[in-house]
Amino acid sequence: WGVASQTGKPVREDLRTKKCSLPIVLAFARAPAAQREQLCALYRQPAPLDEPTMAALAALLDQLAVRAEGERLMRAHYATALAALDEARPRAPAAALLRALAELLLTREA
Repeated sequence: WGVASQTGKPVREDLRTKKCSLPIVLAFARAPAAQREQLCALYRQPAPLDEPTMAALAALLDQLAVRAEGERLMRAHYATALAALDEARPRAPAAALLRALAELLLTREA
């Protein structure tokens, strides 16, 4: 979903190379049987995947609301990390740096 100028790699590159990324794992976990079979058939093709195959995969990811689920998980892990940081009570300079790092990871584009 990234923009090539921000991520430094072509759009859908993870799909092209069949990277086992969170969106793909979520898609397989969320898909009902018929869509899971479609995912399997598309992912069985040898890498690098062609444009029509990547478009079909992207459409399935959209149908399965994988992006929204990934963003929900990201926010949940962020909240958990901040709660753990609060509980650990690191000293001021370290606490600020760790909070900044968590914020950066949450909002990064590349």
